[in-house]
Amino acid sequence: MCLNTGCVIPKPDSPAYVFEKDGLAEMINFDFLKTLTECYCENHLGRLSDFARKYGKTIRYQVAYNKPFEIGKSALYADIPENESDGGLSGSYSTEEAIFL
Repeated sequence: MCLNTGCVIPKPDSPAYVFEKDGLAEMINFDFLKTLTECYCENHLGRLSDFARKYGKTIRYQVAYNKPFEIGKSALYADIPENESDGGLSGSYSTEEAIFL
């Protein structure tokens, strides 16, 4: 799981807590980002997905797009997850197609 300020969080969104005790800042930042991801997934994407399914629909969503969330976990909550960080490939792929990229 990649939940650190170097690979997930845009600089202005980073909590970037700093403490003198070694490792404390990293633990707090990790917990903060993990909590944000869980709240986003359960209270936004999960509810949106439940609402869509109630009416026989699916959701296609750019999960964690420009947000400080873990992309892999967020993608599990959308029927068709999208992301622009595809290593230079263009287009959207289904979950099955993305496995082979």
